[in-house]
Amino acid sequence: SRAAAPYASGCVPVRPAPASSLPWAAYLSASGGGGAAYNDSNAPGYNHTLGLFALGVERALHARLVFGARVGYHKTAAKLRADSGRVDASGWHALAYAGWQFPQGTRFHAVLRHASYDYDTRRHILSPAVMAPDRAAALGSYYDYTAAGSTSGSSTAAALSLSHDWKFGALRDWKTGPIALLAAESVTVDAFSETGTDNGPQAAMRVGRQIPESLRTRLGWRLGWEASDLLDNSAWFLDLRLAWQREHRDTARPVTGSFTNPEYEIAGPVRVLGNKQPRDTLVAGLGVQYRHSRRLRAALAYDLETGAHDTTHTATLSATLRW
Repeated sequence: SRAAAPYASGCVPVRPAPASSLPWAAYLSASGGGGAAYNDSNAPGYNHTLGLFALGVERALHARLVFGARVGYHKTAAKLRADSGRVDASGWHALAYAGWQFPQGTRFHAVLRHASYDYDTRRHILSPAVMAPDRAAALGSYYDYTAAGSTSGSSTAAALSLSHDWKFGALRDWKTGPIALLAAESVTVDAFSETGTDNGPQAAMRVGRQIPESLRTRLGWRLGWEASDLLDNSAWFLDLRLAWQREHRDTARPVTGSFTNPEYEIAGPVRVLGNKQPRDTLVAGLGVQYRHSRRLRAALAYDLETGAHDTTHTATLSATLRW
């Protein structure tokens, strides 16, 4: 599932209130990251990577209400540590969002996203000699080969976020407050059949359709700092976030399949559990933004998610132009 879709929570834009005299904005963003899922009782561990490029536009209807849309291309991969098995996924996504800032410092965001994926799988297999007797001599009682497959899928995600800022009395450059997020996602991976290399489909499998789902809540706190120059309208922004994330749906996410070779004595479906997704996760983030002028700004953000069996690091660089 890590290769299936970026987290819905990562879609929620946390952007400063727009300048009413410059209602339009366009932005480019690029994200890259990776991490590891560790061995557990269900499956061996794997490493995963993520790359994403996006282009977005937004429109402020007035100083407190903004609507936006974004399209982008993403590529992810998950590779087993034990052998050459891996899953590669790539595709396009589109999302729409809205944000409202209340006068007292409360912000509300809503986002809806849909994404498509193309998957390529590669699985390393040691087949017993009975399954490939003509090739067993080279490796004793086993035959070593690779099964590959390809399929497609999609995901739909929705998220709501709420935050509030309090200022530190005389320290007007500092602000702090709670943050909350509710995110739901449904991923569909179509059924497919593997094909064996080296002239044979021995131990290749027919994998059934998968529909993993996620429902996450996130509660945390943020600390922000701003230093501005009134003469040239430039400013620096610093944002620190720390939160606890909870997964409320099934974390095992089983895969059901069957062997494509009818000669095997094994009959019926085979059900395999993947790595357990972390139920509870610590989420930390650091963001730095520079506003060169009222029209131009750039930002760099780093996010960390770490749980009992999984750690992910992500960095995002973006640039925004207003008019």
